[in-house]
Amino acid sequence: ERLAAGRPLSESWLAGVMRQLLEVLKHLHEQRPRSYVHGDLRLESIVLSKPSEGESEPHVVLADLGLADLLRPQPPHASRPAVPEVGPSTETSSPRRDIWSCGCILHLLLAGRPP
Repeated sequence: ERLAAGRPLSESWLAGVMRQLLEVLKHLHEQRPRSYVHGDLRLESIVLSKPSEGESEPHVVLADLGLADLLRPQPPHASRPAVPEVGPSTETSSPRRDIWSCGCILHLLLAGRPP
């Protein structure tokens, strides 16, 4: 809503949201015996709920977890840039892809355009 309305995002608000997003991903990536990778993280995958009383940041919830590959009609990640640390964009199950996507989302929110 803030982006669509052209309202700037405060750095502290954005830092809090990104911190929560990275904590959620860390939790998913560290699950044992099998870790989970979102694999299709984008701005539309992040749902923000209203802050609890006394809190300034909304709560971050990830959507589309586990459904992206089932619903995608095209090859995985065909329209997104390759993750340099991973190599060709054919690898879909690397936590590094999720972290790279977080950086792309942060760039979009700060600069107003994708990297």
